[in-house]
This record gives sequence, structure tokens and C-alpha cells, in this order.
Amino acid sequence: MSNVCMVAYANYFTDARIKNYVEALLKAGHEVDVFALGKPEPARLGLRVFCLMSKTWSKSTLPYVLSQLAFFMLAMWRVSQALGRRRYSLVHVHNMPDFIVFVALLPKLSGAKVILDVHDTMPETYATKFNLSLSHPLIALLRLEERISAAFADAVITTNDLHREALMGHGISADKISIVMNVGNDALFRPQVKRETVGPLTLAYHGTIAARLGVDLILEAIHLCISRCPELRFVLIGDGDYMPSIKQLIVQLDLTKVVSLSGFVPVECLPERLARVDVGIVGLGRNYELHRNWGLPVKMLEYAAMEIPTIAPRLRVIAHYFDDTNAILYRPDDVADMARCIQEVYLHRDKLERLKEGLRGFNQQYSWPIMEKRYFDLINQSRRSTGAN
Repeated sequence: MSNVCMVAYANYFTDARIKNYVEALLKAGHEVDVFALGKPEPARLGLRVFCLMSKTWSKSTLPYVLSQLAFFMLAMWRVSQALGRRRYSLVHVHNMPDFIVFVALLPKLSGAKVILDVHDTMPETYATKFNLSLSHPLIALLRLEERISAAFADAVITTNDLHREALMGHGISADKISIVMNVGNDALFRPQVKRETVGPLTLAYHGTIAARLGVDLILEAIHLCISRCPELRFVLIGDGDYMPSIKQLIVQLDLTKVVSLSGFVPVECLPERLARVDVGIVGLGRNYELHRNWGLPVKMLEYAAMEIPTIAPRLRVIAHYFDDTNAILYRPDDVADMARCIQEVYLHRDKLERLKEGLRGFNQQYSWPIMEKRYFDLINQSRRSTGAN
């Protein structure tokens, strides 16, 4: 048994990826301290969660940067304090930003191994979020920040093959990068009971509500086909800086009786919310590819674990893992084509059963037990390389 430190500028209670790691470590007998965002909850056996501050929502760069710097300083202080009570064998730091990995400076000097977990490549994410050229000086600076952060870490984890290619293109050694995908944990996200093939069709989207994520396109597509799909329903779970605009759009498109809204919910509550969902839907646009942003939507992987097919854009990163046997793919940024896909599923429910069969094959190849083994193989490899116990 050893002590592990987990650090993330994210809400631990709603971040499935971080919780998967923590649950795996607890199951293996480790004790875990988590330093993250959000509101504190009671500790449980082997786990302490320190919520350092609340998340900042903004459409501007400066508030985000200042918030991340504040979190970095708070986390550095609190982790250093914790070292007086326990010695960490591993510090696992989640981006964004990458530089938070330097919170692990004192633990590393004390012998801890350090993992930088790249959920999203920061240069491409910021280029997408703020519509900057990949040659912009700020993006070049972020690539440098990423290389320095990765050099400090003993190992780098990322989420898919295309992210690994991007990191290698930024100058990070291939030998240092491992892939642990954001698949749904089958302890939570289990296949549904068989649904009726007639009656209402329920779509779902859960996660961050931001302009770049295309929730507005989803609403416009629903508006286009609602007259031909009168029993269509849309469940929207999440929050973000774009939510006020989304609420206005729901009213403008006369979809108040079609859309049900709720804020973020704990990861453990998501499967219950999704239990009556027929199809997931993703609205990412071509802008992601133009900025080489290869984030594979986590929600799509969680739907897959529950054998819920997803209507998704035919982007390179999505098409790398999904095809017409296990997903419903439309032309990116094409609201009419998205509406066509919704209507096709609404009128031909039998298609869902064929897609679920394809998802079973996907889940055999990409499942949390497989990813969990990769994670522990990486930890054990790091320990062997230093002779640690």
C-alpha cells in the first residue's frame, strides 16, 4: 500500500476520468489525496478530497489564466503541507493547464514518481476555444509550456492515438507517452434494458455547455425535424458559460416542451439519468479539425459503454474509433444532415439494435478493465525503473 496524490483543475465529483483512476487505486489498496475544484464532501476510507476553489467560467482568456494560476499556487501550498503528514509514492497531475504538474516538485524531490495526464492537448484546445491560428505566438508558447511540463514528468498519459501523434509532433518522446482512453467505467455505465421501438425518442447530451461544442447546432437540428418527429425529446445535462445563450435559443426555437435541462450531476448519478435515453448526440464542428484538436468526446464513450448509439460528426478522431456499424455519422457543421440522422432514427428504431451490436464489439476492444491494466502497468514500470517498493 502507498500514498498517491491526484491533482486536477477540475471538479473531482463530476470528472469520470479522475474518479476512475481513484477508484482503481483505492481498490488496489492505496490511499489517495485529491486536490481539485468544487465543494468539499465527507472523506471516505482511504480517500481525502481537498476542494481548493470553484471553477471560473468565462469567454475571455485572462480570467481562465488567472484562475489556473491561483489554483496552481493553492495546490502547491496544500500539497507541500500534506508532505508533512505523509510521503507520496506517486503524484498524478491532470491537465489543463500542463504547468500544474510542477505542483509535484517537492514530492518528486522526495522520491515520488510524477505522471502528467493530458486530457486535451492545450495548444490545440486554446486555438479552438479562442479561434487562434496554430502559428499564433500564444499557441507556440503553449507548445513550449507543454514540452517543459512533459520533460518534468516521469511519464505522460493521453487519451487516444491522435492525441499521442500530436504530442509526438510537439517534440515529446513516443517512449514517454501511454494511452488510457476515457471509456466509461463498466462498474457504473452498464448496458440498458431493451427499449420499446415505438413512442417517444429521447436524445441526450451531457457535459460542458460551451459555444465551441455545438449544442446550438443540436437544437437547430431538432427544430428542423420536430414537426416530423412529434414525440422527440432532448435531455441536456451540464452547464457552462454558453448556457444563458442556449436557454434563449430554446425559447426562440419553441423547444421548451422538447428540452429538459439540468446542471452537472455526480458521475455516479449519470447512468440513472441516461437509463431512459435512446440516442446520444454530439455537435462538434469542423473547427476542431482545422485546429488539429483531436479530443474524442467522453460522453460518446460513456454512451458506448451503456450501448447507447451516438449521432456524431464524421471528424477524423471520431472516425478513427467509430464507423457506420456502431454510430450514426453526419457531415460536420451540417445542421440539415444532423436533422436527417435524427429523423432516420426516429422513423426506423430497428437501426438502433444493429448499432448496439456494433457497440458490443467496440466495448470488447476498449473497456475500462483494459485501460485500468494499462495504468497499473505504467505505475509498476515506473517503480521498477527506480527500484521503488
